[in-house]
Amino acid sequence: MNWKTTLILGVALLLAASTIHPAIAQQAQVEYYRFTGYGLYEDKILNDGTIEFQGATAGLFLTSNPYIGLIVKLRNVQSPFTVRYVWTMPNGTVYQDSTYGSDENTVYDTVYAEDWIYVGTDYPTGVWPVKVYLNGEMIIDSFIILFKSEQVGKMLTETEKLIDENSRLKGDLQESQQQIQSLQEQLTQSQNEIKDLNNQLTEANQEISRLDNEKKELAQENDNLKSENQKLQDRVDNLEKQNSDLNQQNQALQTEISNLNNQISSEKEKSSQLEMQRLILIATTIIFLATTIIAITRKPKTPPPPQ
Repeated sequence: MNWKTTLILGVALLLAASTIHPAIAQQAQVEYYRFTGYGLYEDKILNDGTIEFQGATAGLFLTSNPYIGLIVKLRNVQSPFTVRYVWTMPNGTVYQDSTYGSDENTVYDTVYAEDWIYVGTDYPTGVWPVKVYLNGEMIIDSFIILFKSEQVGKMLTETEKLIDENSRLKGDLQESQQQIQSLQEQLTQSQNEIKDLNNQLTEANQEISRLDNEKKELAQENDNLKSENQKLQDRVDNLEKQNSDLNQQNQALQTEISNLNNQISSEKEKSSQLEMQRLILIATTIIFLATTIIAITRKPKTPPPPQ
C-alpha cells in the first residue's frame, strides 16, 4: 500500500464510524480517549503529538516515536473490572493483546486506563485498528494511521507541486477571462449593427423587455406576498403562543378554583360541626336550667321554729 492509497483510506476512515460503543453506558462512561507518543501529554496533532477526542474520532499520526499509547478516561467504574486492549497491524495480524484490571470491591469516580505498544522505527505503515473492552464489552472501536518520515516528505513535495499548478491555472484563467471580455465587446458591436439593420428585431427586443419587466413586477409581487404571508404566519404563531399561555393560565385558575372549593367544603364541614356543638351546648344548658328550676320548685318548705 503506497502513501497515497494510505492517505485516501485514512481520510475515508476518519469520516467513517470510529466509535465509543454505547453498550457499556450503564456500567461506566467514557469521557474521552487519546493517542500519544511516549512521554508526551500535551495536545498536538503532528510531530509525535497527542490527539484528544471527546467523541468518536480516530488518530492520524505523523511520528518517528517508537512508542505509541492509548489513554482512556473512564467515569463511574464499578470494581472489580478488567480493561482489555487489542492492537491490530495493517495486515490484520493482532500485534498486542493486553488486559489490566482491579480486584477491589469499590466504585471509582475516575479511572485512567492506558496501554502502550512498541512499533520501533521500521513499523508497518497504514491503518492500525485498536479496540478497547471493559469487562468483555467493547467500549472503543478506533484506529491510528502511521506514516514514515520519507512519506511525509513525498506528501509535502506533492503539495508544493499542487500549489504551483494551482498558481499556473489561475494565470491561465485570467488570460481566458480577458479573451472572453474581448469577444463580448465584439459581440456587442455585432448586435448593434444587427439592431440598426433589422427594425423588426428591435421591436421584438422591446416586447421581450416589456415581458421581462412584467416578469420582474410579478416576481416583486410574489416576494411581497411571501413577506405578507410570513407576517401572517408570525402572527398566527404569536396567537398560538398566546392561546397556549392562556390555556396554561386557565388550567392554573381551574386548579386554584378547585383548591378553593375544597377549602370551602372543608370550612362548611367545620362550620356544621361547630353549629351542632352549639346546639348541643344550648340543649344541655336548657336541660340544666329546667332541672334546676324543677328542683327549686319541689324543695320542701322549712317550718318556722317554735316560740
